[in-house]
Amino acid sequence: MYASTLRFFREVFAIYAVQTWDDDELQQGILDNVREMYERFNETRKLIPKDRIIDIKYEDFIKDPLTQLKRIYTELDIDGFDEAKDAFVRYIKSQETYKPNVHEISDDIIRKVNEHWDFIREQHGYERLEPKNK
Repeated sequence: MYASTLRFFREVFAIYAVQTWDDDELQQGILDNVREMYERFNETRKLIPKDRIIDIKYEDFIKDPLTQLKRIYTELDIDGFDEAKDAFVRYIKSQETYKPNVHEISDDIIRKVNEHWDFIREQHGYERLEPKNK
């Protein structure tokens, strides 16, 4: 999540920024903002009725999107899955050749992400990455 977010902002800023930006500040801002966003979400999640929210891991969605879409419709009690299914299947098929970006993640980034986002990783059941060079 960190690497793709950083790439996104670098690309957007390169095109649209009217001022120069400090890349270290951008990186720190991403770390801080995502941490704060998750902290606030965790504090207020209890205000959302359990039948109005669902957690899905990205990897599970990518592995079997149609099953996950059906799960979303079912668990959130949304009508219309059967009517939308063919459109979902067509779209999923159109994405079969898509290759996600591959990001090189430095030891420094791994350390920073572990420091700032370890609770997020743990909350969602992801394995902790460790730097190659300690």
